Amino acid sequence: MNSVVTLPYRLPNFLVIGAQKCATTWLWSVLRQHPEIFMPEVKELGYFCFYPQQRRAGWNGKFVKTLLDDYGKLYFSHVTTEKAIGEATPAYLWVSDQRPEWLNRDPALRYDTPSVVMRLLGPATKLLVILRNPVERAISGFHHNQKVGTLEPNAKFMETANLHGIVHMGFYYEHLSKWMETFDRANFKVLIMEEDLVKPNKALADIFEFLGVDSKIKIQNAEQKIHLGVPGSQVSEEEYEKLREIYASDIRKLEKLLDRDLSIWNPQD
Repeated sequence: MNSVVTLPYRLPNFLVIGAQKCATTWLWSVLRQHPEIFMPEVKELGYFCFYPQQRRAGWNGKFVKTLLDDYGKLYFSHVTTEKAIGEATPAYLWVSDQRPEWLNRDPALRYDTPSVVMRLLGPATKLLVILRNPVERAISGFHHNQKVGTLEPNAKFMETANLHGIVHMGFYYEHLSKWMETFDRANFKVLIMEEDLVKPNKALADIFEFLGVDSKIKIQNAEQKIHLGVPGSQVSEEEYEKLREIYASDIRKLEKLLDRDLSIWNPQD
């Protein structure tokens, strides 16, 4: 007779997959406060988006093993009775190789993250996404890279915008459509930062319902100011308009994909 093997952990049944500079740190911090949700103390584990032989420490020096069993033991062995188990890594969304003129990224990052998640976590995995005006997101990403030292403080925006996903991560349609080729549309909860997060308690109630946990739980300090990025060198009006042109067609396709009006981002026709 076969014996039942009980693992000392439970793997995630949901992921916050992005996007970078779109309030994912806020979301991670408030989700951790819900008594029926478990999320590790560490954000951006990066487990599913790095090739195993090159996987680094989740970008934070705390994850060095490559096996799924190690991932589970290290980060999810303290799960008890929580219904929703998850983690947040904004880089998971960055999976398209389209628009190569803007694509220059770490070769350790893989493009098949959706299929990896499907294979390791299963087809019922729920996926949370926050999207922000891609122009503002790109500028915030540029300033972030200046702050952390991956760009010089006096870097010029358009001269470095093809690095570190500064522009490329904002092609939301290209990335999200690849995820939706792998997972059913019902697996996704997509929020628009400028519309949905202006009422954070309502947004959280919707997210809690999506995750199958008590939606009436109130989170302390949920309405604290969402971090919108780090001030840095100014981007010129000409560069701003150029970004609007770059993203216009992607935004139109994203509207159709999500069946949602995104005129709040003011795409240029």
